[in-house]
Amino acid sequence: MTAQIISLVGILVALALIIILSYKGVNLLIVGPLCALICCLFAWGSIDVVEEGMLTAYATGFGDYATDYFIMFALGAIFGRLTGDSGTGKTIALKLAGMLNKIHLKSRWARICMTILLIALITTILTLGGVSSFVVIFTMVGIMKPLFEAQDIPWHMSLCGITIGSQVFTSTMIPGSPAIQNLIPIDYLGTTASAAPVLGLASAAVSIVFCVIYVVYISKKAEKENERFLPTGEVINQTLKSDIDVSEGERISWGAFIKALLPSVILLVALNAFSLAPEVALFIGILANIILYFPVIPDVMKSLGEGAFSGAKTLMGVCAVVGFGDVVSIVPGYDFVVGAMDALPGPPIVQLVVATNIIAGITGSASGGLAIALETFGQRFLDIGISPEIIHRVAAMSSYGLDSLPHNGSVINMINTAGLTHKNSYKHFLWCTVIIPVFVSVFSIVFVQIGLC
Repeated sequence: MTAQIISLVGILVALALIIILSYKGVNLLIVGPLCALICCLFAWGSIDVVEEGMLTAYATGFGDYATDYFIMFALGAIFGRLTGDSGTGKTIALKLAGMLNKIHLKSRWARICMTILLIALITTILTLGGVSSFVVIFTMVGIMKPLFEAQDIPWHMSLCGITIGSQVFTSTMIPGSPAIQNLIPIDYLGTTASAAPVLGLASAAVSIVFCVIYVVYISKKAEKENERFLPTGEVINQTLKSDIDVSEGERISWGAFIKALLPSVILLVALNAFSLAPEVALFIGILANIILYFPVIPDVMKSLGEGAFSGAKTLMGVCAVVGFGDVVSIVPGYDFVVGAMDALPGPPIVQLVVATNIIAGITGSASGGLAIALETFGQRFLDIGISPEIIHRVAAMSSYGLDSLPHNGSVINMINTAGLTHKNSYKHFLWCTVIIPVFVSVFSIVFVQIGLC
């Protein structure tokens, strides 16, 4: 076998090991470097395993990501902690629960379903407002926890709602989305963020239908198996404390509800209306929370310290896997994969979908896979006459799918921040951010091939 094939085998072995060990709950600070080392060993002779592989590619990828995102993760976790400690999350959650009570849902599964879809709706609004999937979990966890606890809904299902709202369709299918995955193609194709609106909206509609079907299924399953907030909510219970009495929701005034929303609203206005950096917007949101709720926060310094520590802990897990992605990008097997994409059979639009998905899956990054696919194939597809807008929308949508395998940084961030594990929550990512987006990518191929856009 050639060096490229041997290296490719190493990549596949490492990816399989990441999935297996993540499911078994092995710490990512062990999994990341171990799998990176496996990639390096299978590339023996092509790269220097220690110097070039681990001490340069892995350590640099780990360190660069920590440098770029430590402040955002720390501030995001502090904001989430204050949402719990100030009681704002509890107030918002109980008011929403009270509103759900007035709908007079006859079955428990319907209440579970409505709660998940409500979280998805709120998250969709935040994401379309410019909040990234990395930041939105910090904003939402303080609201979701008391809302799910008040209604005794299985905590692992909270990530289903936030995933639908932040990753399935908002980032890549909705025309005009401010998400980075929707903006990257502009540099390569000269398009706009609203490229191919008909294709994007049709794909979003299909995604929503299948997501709702999935939510109904898991809600009925939870009722049938009598699943409750615990045991999957045990870890988040230790991080975000709240005493829950669902009947309180009917006694919360609209004034208190609006006041509780203010820190999040201020954060969003700072982020979008004033185009401030996420870190600055989060800092302003933290200040707003402290100023508005200082008398009721038990220990501000403790909230700040433990929040920052929680954010740093989450970040380390993400960095461990990001470093693995950087190692993958320098081994011969990766070059083989990228080169093989150019020889894929079938219509060019199929090649674009497959290439983007596979590269995003190997790197564990939607934005990284998208940029590489457009850099490698973008001009070729333009030269053969495919509309730049179609390339933009199809490539953006295809970047979501295989990227969301267990080693994806956003997946790890959400799972860790929510105090969950791959074993008890990744199934929601598998269905909502892998299977459904891949299916919708196939739908987009059909849509384009029959000339409906």
